[in-house]
Amino acid sequence: MPTADGSAVASTGYFVNDLVASQEVPGVEKAAWTLDPLQRFSTQSTSAWVNEAWASSTEQVIHYDGDGDEPGWIVEDATQPDKVTRWVEGADGQVAVQTSATGDQVLQLVNLHGDVVGTIPIDEDAPHPAWQDLRYTSYDEFGNPEALTGGSASQTPPARYGWLGAAQRSADTPAGVLLMGVRLYHPGIGRFLQVDPVAGGSANAYDYCNADPVNCTDLGGTIAWGRVLGAVAVFGEVASMIPGPVGVAAGGIAATAYLLKGDHKAAAWAAAGAAAALVGAGAAVRVARGIKRANTLVEGGQRVKNTLQKGKFLGYRPSGKFTRAADRQARAAAVGRPCSVCGVKMERSARSVKGKPKNMRQVEQDHIQARSRGGNNSPWNRREICARCNNGKGAK
Repeated sequence: MPTADGSAVASTGYFVNDLVASQEVPGVEKAAWTLDPLQRFSTQSTSAWVNEAWASSTEQVIHYDGDGDEPGWIVEDATQPDKVTRWVEGADGQVAVQTSATGDQVLQLVNLHGDVVGTIPIDEDAPHPAWQDLRYTSYDEFGNPEALTGGSASQTPPARYGWLGAAQRSADTPAGVLLMGVRLYHPGIGRFLQVDPVAGGSANAYDYCNADPVNCTDLGGTIAWGRVLGAVAVFGEVASMIPGPVGVAAGGIAATAYLLKGDHKAAAWAAAGAAAALVGAGAAVRVARGIKRANTLVEGGQRVKNTLQKGKFLGYRPSGKFTRAADRQARAAAVGRPCSVCGVKMERSARSVKGKPKNMRQVEQDHIQARSRGGNNSPWNRREICARCNNGKGAK
């Protein structure tokens, strides 16, 4: 296979359980791994090609402070036990600082995706960080380093933890591929190199996150968590309609799942649902009972769009219609989102002007289940779609 930067060809060996056992870039570098009883990497031996022979073998000893696969500390050279690198997590559970046995500290600058995009040393007695030693980089959505322009600081990708480095996904391999849980991930092709051990975990046996690395991660190499979180969020949002403690718990689960997916607006709506369940949400429950086919929410992927004020849905009157203010609020919230029918990115609605064609990408509202087929005007039976799909539905 090609290396991550495409400059050479590497060969890889595997254990009988399909975990990586060795990797070699001929004439450059090779590495071999051993496993602990929990099938995590316990040592990594690395050799360099010097004077037409393999030499300078170094064995790293990897230690863990829990049941996960994130190293607590690494002895960089088994012959020098004091040469240790340790990682300290922040309040969010992601890597924040790298330290050593001598007390050196290197701050890890992490972006919202979980990539370590910068490192800067912090001297213990210094009033400010050593900004002249700032090292930073940038990655595309699949994890390939991008060239940066401007600035005087060095643009150097971290040798070990870079893309998804906050979760300690290591790129310290001869080919530059990532140790992504139970599989190797190749950023150059955006694919795993081993078959997915979980059937149906992604689009195919080698795909990474259904080709959507922006909204999804697969840190263990076993399943696309974006899909799982989406299902959890929808289920929790439905269950949040139940009044009392059950609804509160379900709304909280849905809000957390949406936050982990990065959908902050949906998380706000789910949190509002939890608040509704806390106060009883009698109006919401009556509306829910009036829906003849509850599965239309799941089929349409419909989210609750009306926030709660004084225990009632804003702009909705049972057995009535939405107010114009609520309609405008729902359409505004849908701007920039994909149409639930065709997936096109929707744009702000505008008044029709005589002689001027309608913007077919603008947001329009539609019933999930037609009123002629038993649907109603409840918040759970409305969706925002683009004008083209809405017109096409009317033409049918």
